[in-house]
Amino acid sequence: MKKIFIAIFITSFVLMPAILLVAQTVPTDPGTSVPMDSGKIISNPLKVDSIAELLNAVLDIVVQIGVVVVTLGIIYSGFLLVKARGNPGEIKTARDSIIWTLIGAAIVLGAFVIAQIVQNTVDQLKRGTGVTQVDYQLINKS
Repeated sequence: MKKIFIAIFITSFVLMPAILLVAQTVPTDPGTSVPMDSGKIISNPLKVDSIAELLNAVLDIVVQIGVVVVTLGIIYSGFLLVKARGNPGEIKTARDSIIWTLIGAAIVLGAFVIAQIVQNTVDQLKRGTGVTQVDYQLINKS
């Protein structure tokens, strides 16, 4: 029974993106069932306009999956700690599991933070020196 529950749980996570993609409707021409612009243009399947947006979207997905994995890892580590019942070897295993789970969480969080810092830096460099119009006017008046 436990194996069936785990299989259903994992399968639902794997199939959820496919179910959500199928649920999206394709706009059709009024009065017909023909999709609009069918055969006229090739649409972008990724829905992003630049590499930076693609990397940001991939990182968001990785962080979301990482949060779930870290949460499950902490729960599993807690289960191992309770299951140890004072056995020093099993307590060491549970403690190591918690430590490695927290290291993984730090890596996921660190990757997200570093990506945000790099993205903000690049955005500021694209805009110029970072001096606003108001600051520029104050500099010129003095």
